[in-house]
Amino acid sequence: MKDRFALKAPEGKICWQVLQQNMSQRCNFCPVSKLLRDPSSNKTIHWEEVNSKTGRIYENHDSLINWFDGSIVHLQQSIDITDSKKAFHDACFDELTNTLTRRAGKELLEKLIKAAHQNCHGFITCMFDINSLKQVNDNYGHSEGDKLIITICQTLKKYLGSGDIFFRLSGDEFIVVFTEHSLQNVKEYLQKVLIELKNSAQKNALPYEPSFTYGLLEVQSTSNYSLTDILNRVDEKMYEQKRSYHILKRQQDAGLQKQSDPSEKKQFFLSGRISLRCFS
Repeated sequence: MKDRFALKAPEGKICWQVLQQNMSQRCNFCPVSKLLRDPSSNKTIHWEEVNSKTGRIYENHDSLINWFDGSIVHLQQSIDITDSKKAFHDACFDELTNTLTRRAGKELLEKLIKAAHQNCHGFITCMFDINSLKQVNDNYGHSEGDKLIITICQTLKKYLGSGDIFFRLSGDEFIVVFTEHSLQNVKEYLQKVLIELKNSAQKNALPYEPSFTYGLLEVQSTSNYSLTDILNRVDEKMYEQKRSYHILKRQQDAGLQKQSDPSEKKQFFLSGRISLRCFS
């Protein structure tokens, strides 16, 4: 502790005087007041703290104990978990997008499937594929391709809730699991993301348009789907629209697209007009 906090003689000092930065009283996150509400309960409070003095992450275990003279004292055991936290993050999160890795995401989705059966609560799975990533890499370099991936992921994250799951399935394919939204809500969120990406590209005069094609699958609590079933079904739905996207793109490039309502074309390109079915 003396080495980590650069202390010479901390003995007898109050904790917040030597273990925190610029504190003039007990820390507002200190659990002592909670413990004192029932000092005879032998309760231990476990919590994590980013220390204001060292910037390190500590796992704290606080309790009240009877001291030798009969008084009640506060005991805190702190374990520096910074390195293990970083190792866990590196193992579970994709370095480029800061979304979950394929393995970590699939493990969470597996748990969600089991919880859905137990709690009678369904969810919606989305698979999306970034359009024209190869062309961006070929024409403007891989750093620009990485920027495209990051931009799409960051924009989509704005619309996710705390219980949603977002992971990178492969290079340009991602899975988003919406746990608290209706199918209509999800479609509206994805529409907003695509519009925001389009507007941002125009504002920044990008030579390409950031966009993606997606498929949606509603998984009800009574659905008897395995993890593999879900990924296969939502993959099929996404690629149905991927084929439609490429057909339309080729027609546009060749100048052969039939005349129709321009607003309808725009709506088709943005939303993908996914055909949905509920499986049970």
